[in-house]
Amino acid sequence: MTQNESSEPPEEKAHFTGEEGGGERTTPRKDLGAAVVIGILAITAMAFSLRLEVPTSIYTAPGLLPFLTGLSLLAMAIGLGVGAIRDGGSKDYFAAARAGAQNYLSQQEARRTLLLIAVLVFYIFLAGQISFNLRLPTPFFVFQFSSWEAISMPILAAILWFFWRAPIWKCGLFSILMIFFLAGIFRYAFHILLPAVG
Repeated sequence: MTQNESSEPPEEKAHFTGEEGGGERTTPRKDLGAAVVIGILAITAMAFSLRLEVPTSIYTAPGLLPFLTGLSLLAMAIGLGVGAIRDGGSKDYFAAARAGAQNYLSQQEARRTLLLIAVLVFYIFLAGQISFNLRLPTPFFVFQFSSWEAISMPILAAILWFFWRAPIWKCGLFSILMIFFLAGIFRYAFHILLPAVG
């Protein structure tokens, strides 16, 4: 073995592998996408923080900390985006994003995840629009049935049926028992008002 030959592998340029130590490296396109998402979240947080009332001074305003947090996130997003564009992340970005979205939607688990998100958004919307609280006195206690139970039971049954694929009556029965159990714990044991109860 000559002096130039060595059993040691050639040195590899050091690069950040993340906290998990994985081998997958980020790309300028991923960085640009992350910068856009972080920027949108930061601007949204800043906009909502400005809508909060200022009771006495700006230094005690409840929106001061969210505004400063959003401002720092926006600054980091701009820095990340500028670096990504400088490294070529904006080249054919929309075509690559469209191809990535099509590849993501072609996976069954991805479609199921998106459907679950849509159902949860619909659930939150219904909970905010419908509000009632029925009371039925009994010799032992006052039985209550609110809009939270009425909305949660069919939504949970639908989610269970879609992901569990069990008979609809099993999903419905499990949903009714679970919602009544949770409502009873919060209402009678902890004395906590349930959401959207007027």
